[in-house]
Amino acid sequence: MATAPGGICFENLHEKAQLIHGGFSKIEQLLDPVSACDAAMMIGQHAMAGIKEANLNHTQSDKTIEFYKLNGKKIGEISQFFLYAGTFDVPVIFLSGDEAACNEAKDLVPEISTVSVKQGLGRNCAISLSAKESCRRIREGIRKALCEHSHRPISPLKWDPPYVLEKRFFHTDTVDRLSKLPNIEIVDELTVRIHGDDIKRIVYA
Repeated sequence: MATAPGGICFENLHEKAQLIHGGFSKIEQLLDPVSACDAAMMIGQHAMAGIKEANLNHTQSDKTIEFYKLNGKKIGEISQFFLYAGTFDVPVIFLSGDEAACNEAKDLVPEISTVSVKQGLGRNCAISLSAKESCRRIREGIRKALCEHSHRPISPLKWDPPYVLEKRFFHTDTVDRLSKLPNIEIVDELTVRIHGDDIKRIVYA
C-alpha cells in the first residue's frame, strides 16, 4: 500500500512483481494474497499513533483515530498486519521505516530484521537518508532477512483468543455513527469496543 504522490513508482517495479492498487471494498481483497507467500515484509512503514518522535505516526487515520488497543495493549498498523499474516501461518521477516517503526516491530518479533531509513525528530520532522542509500540498505537488509529466515525460521505472530478491540476517536460523531451498528459496545462518548474470536475480523474492524 502507498499513497500518492510519492508512493510506488509503477515504472520501477520488478518485471515479476504484481501490484494491488485502486479502491477495495474489503480488507481481504488487499491482504488475503499474503496467504500464498512463504514470508511477508513491510517497506516504508510508520509507527503507531502516539509514539513520541515517530515520524508521521498514526493508526489507520490521523483525522479520526486516537488509538487502537487489542486485549488491553496499544497496537498500530504493524501489529495489525503481523497478526493478519499470522492467520495464514505467514511470518513477517523484514520491516523498513523510521527508527520508531523498527523498534515497534522488534517489540512484537525480536528476531525480525529491520532497516531504519530515517530518525524522527517529531511527528512532522525527520532526518532521512538519501533515496539511493535507503534503497541500498533495504536491498541489503532483505537479503540478510531471507538468509537468516532460511537458517532460523521466524514464527508467525499469533495471539490467543478471545479478542477485545478498543478504538478511541477524536470526535463524538464517529461514535454516534458506530452506535447504530450491531456488536458495538459503547464505552464512552469517544470509545467503542468490539469482541470476537476471529482475529482477521477483529484487528481491522
